[in-house]
Amino acid sequence: MGNVDKEVKKYRHQIDKIDRVILEKLADRFFVAAKIGRVKAVSGQAIDDGEREKELMALHRQYAKELNLEWDFVKCLFGLIIKQAKRAQRKII
Repeated sequence: MGNVDKEVKKYRHQIDKIDRVILEKLADRFFVAAKIGRVKAVSGQAIDDGEREKELMALHRQYAKELNLEWDFVKCLFGLIIKQAKRAQRKII
């Protein structure tokens, strides 16, 4: 294996570790979202909260800017995450 291949392999290993952390954090987030779903179920609150979603998108836009990430990507990513969190909450209610 050449030096370039070794270097690529090393970086890919780093990406694998980062991907694991991302997935662990997503699992943590969905666990907390499920807790919110249970609270909403007990209190009779609706799953959808447009104001909270606006707050989150504004916060995520700020994070994207600070971290030099493309806003369209971050918006799409968190759109999927929020959709999945709502889906999990609906299963509880």
